[in-house]
Amino acid sequence: MDILSLILSCSLSIKFDDNLIQSIIMNESFNNPIYVRVEGSKFGVGYQNKDDSISAINEIMKSGKESYIGLMGIPLSDAINNGYTANDLLDECFNIQLGTANIDMFMDHCKAEGKIDISTCSIKKYAKYTGQKSIIFTNKVIHKGIQFVSKSNQKNENPLIKNQSVHLDIGKGRRSKESVFIDFNIDKERGEMLDDK
Repeated sequence: MDILSLILSCSLSIKFDDNLIQSIIMNESFNNPIYVRVEGSKFGVGYQNKDDSISAINEIMKSGKESYIGLMGIPLSDAINNGYTANDLLDECFNIQLGTANIDMFMDHCKAEGKIDISTCSIKKYAKYTGQKSIIFTNKVIHKGIQFVSKSNQKNENPLIKNQSVHLDIGKGRRSKESVFIDFNIDKERGEMLDDK
């Protein structure tokens, strides 16, 4: 089953765009369901089988570091705290269910915080949750998400997406405030991107 089909059948998100979920998966695990990344590493390893992944996870646990597992890079400590195992996280559908449930929770947090761009805010929170560098990961997810939307529209011969842009605004001073603005809500009938404000 391809990643988009998995997302459509397994996602628990009712609020977040499927193209952005697909982009998070691509940027987190390169679409490998038995991917494991150790805390502090930019990239992980896409193993050939679950046994090799479990062995790597056990070694990471012995070192005292966090491991991020599967398609959506779920932190093992979070899974254990909620009664799940590393083996559970290597199940494609279960991994997507946990990841998308967290994304919806982060969207609720962003809304409660009064954020204007809920999608970007939730991607940043997801980046922190998965031990990624927030601004870099967010930009990669948005960029790849734009590519997925554009590719989807080209397949459907519907070139109605115009002037996609990403705005990155980093404030001055030692403690910078960062923001990335984009909207991926698509009007399904007209094929137009909608304003999220």
